[in-house]
Amino acid sequence: AQGATPPVEPAAQDATPPVQPSGEGRVDPANLDAEDSTLSREAAFARLLRALSGEMRPVELRKALGLKDRRSFRTTYLAPALEASLIEMTIPEKPRSSQQRYRPTPAGRRFLERLEENPV
Repeated sequence: AQGATPPVEPAAQDATPPVQPSGEGRVDPANLDAEDSTLSREAAFARLLRALSGEMRPVELRKALGLKDRRSFRTTYLAPALEASLIEMTIPEKPRSSQQRYRPTPAGRRFLERLEENPV
């Protein structure tokens, strides 16, 4: 097959992988007072949870935080909070759904309550 062109890979269309909670990195609300290297991570959790009002779409949550960059929002706030089980998807079986929203979990609500009792 002389002159045949090699197959062309389809272009990735903003291929951001869906955020899947892994269960690793869970935050134990009982240990929030322990000093460790996760203070900035906990500060990000606190900021996200304070901005989260009921169920919110990612764009609404990003705007509530005053952020413009989607990638930074996902890597700094959304993915770590999902992995820590502080927030959850409303449609976990369809992580890329246009109807996807996020809401605090019971652990996320306890985290916020602890912060209100002992402000950082």
